[in-house]
Amino acid sequence: MGMGTIPMLAEEAAQILEGAPFEQIEVSVQSAAATLEGALKPIADIYNSAETKLHLAKVLLKRAVLSLATSEPQEPLQ
Repeated sequence: MGMGTIPMLAEEAAQILEGAPFEQIEVSVQSAAATLEGALKPIADIYNSAETKLHLAKVLLKRAVLSLATSEPQEPLQ
């Protein structure tokens, strides 16, 4: 599933999440997900509507950030 024809960075969402206090990560994730509506303009295709793609982008953002926030710290790769 692609969002469009070129990769995009949701800068506003990234700024909200960068340095967000761990205690408020769920609120930060909700705020970041809300900014995706203005930042991303998904293109509908034969598989998914634009609305579905936007919804999935929000879900994936939430899952990824919450997964990272609750995982154990890892040793850096060498």
